[in-house]
Amino acid sequence: MEISWEAIVGKIRKQRAILVVGPEAFRTPDHSKPLHQVLLEELDVAHNRYIQKYYADDDFFLFNVGGGRSFTCERIYDFHKRQEPGQELIELARIPFHVMLSVSPGKLLNKAFDRLNFQYQFDYYRKARGPSEIKDPTVQLPLVYNLFGCIDDEESLVLTHNDLYDYFKSIFARRSMPEKLKNALVQRELNCFIFLGVPFDKWYMQLLLRELEIHRHSEDFIRYAANQSLTDEVKTFCTEQFTINFVSNNIPEFIHKLYQYAEEDGILRTEQDTDRWTQIKNFLAEGKLGVAIEQFVDLTRGTDLEDEAIGISGRHRRYERKKNQGILYGNELDVQANQIQSSLLELIQEAEKQ
Repeated sequence: MEISWEAIVGKIRKQRAILVVGPEAFRTPDHSKPLHQVLLEELDVAHNRYIQKYYADDDFFLFNVGGGRSFTCERIYDFHKRQEPGQELIELARIPFHVMLSVSPGKLLNKAFDRLNFQYQFDYYRKARGPSEIKDPTVQLPLVYNLFGCIDDEESLVLTHNDLYDYFKSIFARRSMPEKLKNALVQRELNCFIFLGVPFDKWYMQLLLRELEIHRHSEDFIRYAANQSLTDEVKTFCTEQFTINFVSNNIPEFIHKLYQYAEEDGILRTEQDTDRWTQIKNFLAEGKLGVAIEQFVDLTRGTDLEDEAIGISGRHRRYERKKNQGILYGNELDVQANQIQSSLLELIQEAEKQ
């Protein structure tokens, strides 16, 4: 099927397009494997003492008792933290989608925005907790939303069938997704969907698409998808049920082509001229302590401050874990967060002198 690139770019310009990025779009530097496949290989699920069983069809685990889930979450966290965005994700960040949904719990899209020094909002599904307050997503302040949790929040991760049950219980009750994002989907403000590497072969993904109202108003919507591993049967089903047009088997090639058309139209985001230390301070001012620490760790690798950076990153991880477990509350939360931020500011000041 011929792709109407100009129509897609026009929808992006008018802030009526939404990007949905699945695990297959996050790939190794040579594009040979999805990162999720590499993760499973590293976990060695067949011989992993923490994993009782892996259900490949659903992509869920059954963990052994005695900390199996917790230990595996740490491995997943460490794996995602090591990954860096490739050129195709940098290009995606420059294409001015104002809403980007990720099916992966990782933060590679965030890293792409951070590397370009772009402002953005980030939110994710939180188990048994209400949605966050966000500002209206715009080209200048886009929203990156992780549909199935975030690696920084172990409780949010959807890794088992029980997690999925809790997830849909929350989704059906309209409790987890930010109102402004939910309203934009339901009220048809967004009518151009671009799917990259989304696992349409998972039954729960098809259910989620229906819950997001993507199966309705087919005559008013533009829906394109690029996938590299789906069967013709699954593609036919999605075309019939959701009017999704599968237009490419090469995701990086699709991204680059869309980037070129956006560039010709003059709508690409441009890098902001701010030095990295100032950028980290800006993240702190916006309440993005975790992002600021990640940036500081990246910038101080191989320097005299590397050990201190790793230390403050560990402090922040322990703080986040305690916060998510409900161990910290009230003034304790503020006190510990302020202590970590003060320590980071001292390290930034030291780094600026070097």
